[in-house]
Amino acid sequence: MIKTLKMEPSSKSTSLSVLVDPSLFMYICLFQDGIFDDLRPKYAAWRQESRKAKIQFERIYFLDSIEDHSYVLHEAIATHDLELVKRIVRCNRLGGRHTMDFAANHGTLEIVKHLHFNHADGCTKLAMDYAAHSGKLDILQFLHQHRNEGFSRGILDFGAQNGFLDVVRFLNEDVGVPCSTKAMDWAARNGHLDVVKYLHENRSEGCTVDAIDHAAKNGHFHVVQYLHKQNKPCTFLAMDYAAIHGHFQLVQFLHTHRQEGCTAQAMDNAARYNFMDIVRFLHENRQEGCSPMAMDYAAANGHFEMVCFLHSHRQEGCTTDAADYAAINRHLDVLRFLLEERSEGCTEKAALAAARDGYLDVLEILHTYQSQLVETEAVLDKAIRNNQVEVIQYWCDIAKKAGRRLASHWITLASRQTAIKLSTLDMLRTLL
Repeated sequence: MIKTLKMEPSSKSTSLSVLVDPSLFMYICLFQDGIFDDLRPKYAAWRQESRKAKIQFERIYFLDSIEDHSYVLHEAIATHDLELVKRIVRCNRLGGRHTMDFAANHGTLEIVKHLHFNHADGCTKLAMDYAAHSGKLDILQFLHQHRNEGFSRGILDFGAQNGFLDVVRFLNEDVGVPCSTKAMDWAARNGHLDVVKYLHENRSEGCTVDAIDHAAKNGHFHVVQYLHKQNKPCTFLAMDYAAIHGHFQLVQFLHTHRQEGCTAQAMDNAARYNFMDIVRFLHENRQEGCSPMAMDYAAANGHFEMVCFLHSHRQEGCTTDAADYAAINRHLDVLRFLLEERSEGCTEKAALAAARDGYLDVLEILHTYQSQLVETEAVLDKAIRNNQVEVIQYWCDIAKKAGRRLASHWITLASRQTAIKLSTLDMLRTLL
């Protein structure tokens, strides 16, 4: 038998008074989970995003998984929409453990402050790291004053890497954090001369050879010049890098003021990218020379004047790759020059690629200088399988003049190619 629990009149009136009291009712609602009606479309849109898009956003928005609903809050942070952030935070449990970290990287000081005072999940030491990396000094100062999660040992390195001198100065002078040689190395690599100078004058860690090497690679002449005056080290890679990226002034400076020299790769790669001034300078002023790859690279990229210069002034020559890739990339003037002026020639690779791609002009040049490469049945096979009708007709004309005969299976193969017309099949049949 079920007994009905009877509520005393005083208890009943007390419960009723709670439910009808507007201020108490609103206070109770503050501790309930849920979202405001006007926010529902935003969360619905996130749920409907494609898996591919969610995977991309997972990385960008610091989400734990593609099902993490923190995306909506993090998007509001990224767009600096403080009012929307406040509204979402009022909905319990809609943030994540990386929300304040994300705000330190992508948000504003006001958003970080609001999360600090109203978001229960707090942050990690990555928050200060991200603020330093992004150059957000105001956020960095706030986190240092109000949070106790700390930061990583590389925080000053991160600030130096991106050239934020005010961040570097604050961390060094007000926080007293350590750094490593990466700080100056990274600042030099990215051309932040003011940061390099500050670190040299105020820190003792110094730098490694990477500082000058990578500053030269990226063309930061004034950084290289400054570090050289401070007797900082480098390697032969400095000049190699400067040459490959076309930084002629740096090549000259390193040649004049440093003893590390370079390797043959300096001229090889300068030729590859057609930096004629650098190739001439290295040829006239240095002894490292180049390798056959210099002309191979220049030919493959169609640098006709460079090929001519190397042919006339250097003794390293080239390999068959030079003519092969000139043919493959359809650099006709380079191909003709190499076959006329040099003895390396090319290989079947050139003829097969031309047949595959329908480069009849290339095949004509090849046939003029190395006819045996074009007259093989492998060339015909490549042309048929790639529906290159003009090449097939050209090959048949050559074969007919030479009195060659074909086996019947070639007709069968060609008939399977829908793009090959009856007239072409008839031409093949004349060679049976």
